Amino acid sequence: MTYNEKSHDFLISLVHELRKMPRETTWLEFKENISEAERIGRYISALSNSATLANKSNGYLIWGIHDETHEVVGTSFQPHRAKKGNQDLESWLMQQCSPKIYFKFYEVKIPITFQDEYIEKNVVILEIPQAQNQPTSFNGTQYIRISSNVKQLDQFYEHEKSLWLCFDKTPFEQQIAAHNLTPSELFNLIDYSGFLT
Repeated sequence: MTYNEKSHDFLISLVHELRKMPRETTWLEFKENISEAERIGRYISALSNSATLANKSNGYLIWGIHDETHEVVGTSFQPHRAKKGNQDLESWLMQQCSPKIYFKFYEVKIPITFQDEYIEKNVVILEIPQAQNQPTSFNGTQYIRISSNVKQLDQFYEHEKSLWLCFDKTPFEQQIAAHNLTPSELFNLIDYSGFLT
């Protein structure tokens, strides 16, 4: 996916808005260099389902941000060059997710000042739509975020029940509309107070 879908400036602003969060949440994860395909797939399922529970239109997995300080540290992960076997990583992940989910990888350079020198750090954003109508699964298993951990959804009955209730309560029209947001509307959905734990 390229910048013609979201501008470079928009992506930089999005990263900085997410960095303002006081801590990671059930729908937001910061990493530096993870590249294991199966682990990324479990995050896609967990963040998609957790975004629904948190009433967020998207979940985010962001490479190149320190998970405690939220400083921009950069990443060597390059999703558009990554492979799983002989297959492109992105295509492989899409095949393993059910129902089909149209997540997007974005690569962006974030300008920072380091020791009085202006440099750019590579950051990767994985934007994951919330689950709709049924939980998102990876390789046949549904996942959820419990605090900052990825767990199997079927091990947490109350979360699973709440997730299905979300599907019953969310009108179809609202689910579609949530994916056509302006930058200001997206930032308004980033609520700094109501974190799930």
